[in-house]
Amino acid sequence: MKNNMDNEVEILAPAGSYEAFVAAVNAGAHAVYMGVNKFNARTMANNLSIEEYITAIDYAHKRNVKVYLTLNTLLLDSEIKEALDIVSTLYKEGLDAVIVQDIGIATLIHKFMPNLPLHASTQMSVLNLEQAKYLESLGFSRVVLGRELSVEEIEYITKNISMEVEIFVHGALCVSVSGQCMASALIGERSANRGSCAQPCRMKYSLYNESKKEAVIKDRYILSKKDIYGLDTLEALKNAGVKSFKIEGRNRTVEYTAGVVSRYRKAVDNNYVVENNTEKELLQLFNRSGKCDGYLNGVRYKRSISDVTPKNTGLYLGQVLAKKDKYIKIKLEEDIDLHDGVEAVTIDGPVSFVVTCIKDEKGNILNTNCKKGSIVYLGDVKGKVEAKDIVYKTSDNKLNKESREYLEKKEKQKRVEESVIVTIKKDTNISAKSLDKDIFIELEYIPEISKSVGVTEEKLKEVFSKTEDTATIFNNIQADIDEGLFVPVSKLNELRRALVEKIEESRLVKREEIIVKEQDLKTESSKKTLPKTTAIFMYRYNPNEDYIALCNERYETNLDKLYVPARAFKEYEKDILKYVGKTKVYMHIPNVILKNLDEYIRENIERLIKEGISGIVIGNVGYLPLAIELKEKYSIELIGEYTLNVFNSFSASHFKDLDIVTPIFETEDADIEKMAKIKNVELVEGLATAMTTRYCMLASFVSNAEEKNECKAVCKQGKYYIEDAYNKKYNIVPDSTDCITEIVRNKRKYPENLRNKYSVRYNIM
Repeated sequence: MKNNMDNEVEILAPAGSYEAFVAAVNAGAHAVYMGVNKFNARTMANNLSIEEYITAIDYAHKRNVKVYLTLNTLLLDSEIKEALDIVSTLYKEGLDAVIVQDIGIATLIHKFMPNLPLHASTQMSVLNLEQAKYLESLGFSRVVLGRELSVEEIEYITKNISMEVEIFVHGALCVSVSGQCMASALIGERSANRGSCAQPCRMKYSLYNESKKEAVIKDRYILSKKDIYGLDTLEALKNAGVKSFKIEGRNRTVEYTAGVVSRYRKAVDNNYVVENNTEKELLQLFNRSGKCDGYLNGVRYKRSISDVTPKNTGLYLGQVLAKKDKYIKIKLEEDIDLHDGVEAVTIDGPVSFVVTCIKDEKGNILNTNCKKGSIVYLGDVKGKVEAKDIVYKTSDNKLNKESREYLEKKEKQKRVEESVIVTIKKDTNISAKSLDKDIFIELEYIPEISKSVGVTEEKLKEVFSKTEDTATIFNNIQADIDEGLFVPVSKLNELRRALVEKIEESRLVKREEIIVKEQDLKTESSKKTLPKTTAIFMYRYNPNEDYIALCNERYETNLDKLYVPARAFKEYEKDILKYVGKTKVYMHIPNVILKNLDEYIRENIERLIKEGISGIVIGNVGYLPLAIELKEKYSIELIGEYTLNVFNSFSASHFKDLDIVTPIFETEDADIEKMAKIKNVELVEGLATAMTTRYCMLASFVSNAEEKNECKAVCKQGKYYIEDAYNKKYNIVPDSTDCITEIVRNKRKYPENLRNKYSVRYNIM
């Protein structure tokens, strides 16, 4: 394995435990991202204690590997101080970067620890250039772009910003844009933005045609995305300017971590030439219904979904030919061995077992590796399995053992190569010097005159090669020796140990402690005196509806504002402008913006303001600079949408140029009250966007489209919805402008004391 990181790219590994961290380092990761047991998006992983984390930083740095802290959740006001203390503690110990979602904590970290690199988490939902530029202006040094982008779209961003770009190249893919999924919170009060996602996208749903009142597909995993397999795209991503190749998997096994990291590292070191067996090994470690490149080579529809099962399917092993006692008869489509994991897909659900016995067709016990094409009996099957059931090999015992060697075997541990020269001269203290780091060690020991054989170059090489218990290996050992001198082996060992210790100490990074006090955490108020108002937002815009009358009738109130989606302006501009003068009309800019809608907004927004619209509802930080410029020019009102993920008073304070902010739904009532002291707030009632996705289930299961060019635009031909196993309905709101889909459902109501105090908006279909 190469010692030094490739000048152009980084293999970034996940670690959900200290074991996984060690395995990732030894398997070849250039950097590892992991969290402590608080404030990270994988609270169900083991994570690390602060003490383990400090140990891990030293372990990594001694091996020239970086460590990034995942602080990638939204934080309550009451958690900000503790989160800063954690960052400060690890900053002192040499933490290399912190990955954040909450813009409030990001600004505080940059204020108190400006030398600590800030990485914008994929939870910040960055899918366009202007978003990236905005974060760059705040001091971020790296952005983890959304997993929904193609190589071409990624390249456009990387070529137009100075900060580094990180891309997920392997592992799980959420159906919703990260940071914009509120389904778990809306359904079960387990927030994905707080690290407690219940994975509702991995549940069964039925898709219905609303106008025909019939099911298109029933009880399938139609939202369960296949994992990303990006090994074939690494070179294209490198050429696009990507700095870091990120592997997902903090909730996965040590074997998965080591196995995936080692193979991606080998591909980079071999100039992106991939060995023949690599694909099969990676799929064996974990996959959902086969290989898929996510969005890296464009939008995939049905081909990107694992609709039969949301779990690991490993490799297809064959079809059950017969069942006898606790054995299934099968013709192998893959090799099988004892202790491999197997799963049969049955009418009653999956039946999983570990192979404890293998017999041939005559009943003779084989219990050895059996090759593809063999007909064998596998046991011990616990569960009802029948002929014709499909069987998968979900784990390979030999592959797992090989992966664990990165954790357990000394010869597999990563060590940094150094060149050394050892000097043994008459009447002079013995010494050694690292030629790579110019580190010099001298012992107070003068060699004796040898009575027999003196110290030789061979002996020095033997002694200085014994560094198995360290992070260093001397690959080039030179000697400057006078003949006929004697030095005890114990002194040579002492010299070697002292040099190694000083070399490894030089790789560590220690900083002065940063102490943040409570009085330092003051939020700046930009609250204005604004009247309490009532607004309405239409998910679907129908120009034939009288929304003022509709609102007055449905909510028994006078409508002050009408928020209309930007995509509706694009299609129904003249009809929308008829409301100007009757009520205040605002353009609603959504959270996910791609090329076509972006072009329309930027080309028309100023003209629409001149024609009378009163302001902008901003759901995407990429539009803040433009909106602020227009506000200064035309005195329009700016409202921050809940998709900005304003969750605490610090994130609210950051958006000082907004007149009003809308707290995200997970915000606790007490934090809304704190927020309202420094900023005007607006509460959202009625419907809410549970998911925002670039995947279209209508194209996938109504048109049966595999690729984007097979779409038949059924979104324009009728209304559809999905229903979960509990008969809860979710409206599908498609947008053909850039093929972005919202999945919408009702949310909880705010208590009366808040609704009576603050402005309220009703989201309706």
